[in-house]
Amino acid sequence: DRVRIAAALAASLTDLPGVGSVEVRCRGELWSVPPAAGPSIVERRSASTVYAIERTETEYDPLVLVDGARTEMVTGFDSASVGALQTLTVAGDGEVLAGLDADRRVVVVRRDEEPGTVAADDSGGVAPAFDTTGRLWFAVGAPDGGEGAGDTIASASGVGAVASVEAPWLADEDLLAVAPAPDAVRMLVISQEDTGVVRARLAAVERDPWGVPVALGAPILIATLAGPPVGVAWVDQVTVALLAPEAGTLTPQVLIAGGLTTQWRTPSGAGDLVGIAAGPTVSDLVIVTETGDVFARIGARWEPRATGVRVVAYPA
Repeated sequence: DRVRIAAALAASLTDLPGVGSVEVRCRGELWSVPPAAGPSIVERRSASTVYAIERTETEYDPLVLVDGARTEMVTGFDSASVGALQTLTVAGDGEVLAGLDADRRVVVVRRDEEPGTVAADDSGGVAPAFDTTGRLWFAVGAPDGGEGAGDTIASASGVGAVASVEAPWLADEDLLAVAPAPDAVRMLVISQEDTGVVRARLAAVERDPWGVPVALGAPILIATLAGPPVGVAWVDQVTVALLAPEAGTLTPQVLIAGGLTTQWRTPSGAGDLVGIAAGPTVSDLVIVTETGDVFARIGARWEPRATGVRVVAYPA
């Protein structure tokens, strides 16, 4: 109950300018939501543009902004470092990018700095994700360098040291994805048991007195998936969009914290899907196909937005 109350209260605080936290007494214990020492949430740079990395190798900057049917080149980032990213996550101010390279390393690329820096040598294949405070969340793979998914969650803020985040309930499971919620106090974790069962669960982020994440609280089951997802993105405080298998095909799905799951058909003739990104509403949802086509969700249909793209992401 405490986790659910904290999450709901923290989400409501984001709509109150100048209010950073509220003290609540629960069963005789006084606690602050969000923690008074926690970092502040940064405002998204834009709700209407999505960042994308172009598919083809070029001498030009491969990073572009897709705004409606228009694309605009983004400069200031090291082209080689950006072009090597196989996944993409963007800090809220648009000044820092991160993703996995072909060697499954977590690479961070900052504007006006070159080249990108390596935050983790082996992510276990789990894509990193920025939260709305600018902290980067990622996984650290097994020490033996095996092909299994990542098994340890970590985070880093700015150029600071990497902090391990305890989640004992993941000890016997393979970590597949981490996705920090917009309120920065909850984490969606997708993992797979040895039996093959894939679960999406929500857990509170526990911090030390300085606001550094140290652990994930007891999880709440949101959904059981038919298989590992390819992409996961928060839409708003209670809605998550993902690409997950359904009847053997990757399908856009929307999960509502509380139990409701909605599945959407893919665009006619679009082929296989390889990526998904979500803005602040379901209307800002975009998907990218294996052939590099970007589609946006407009009402009850998908409309083409761009071509020649291999990965997409909204600012956190």
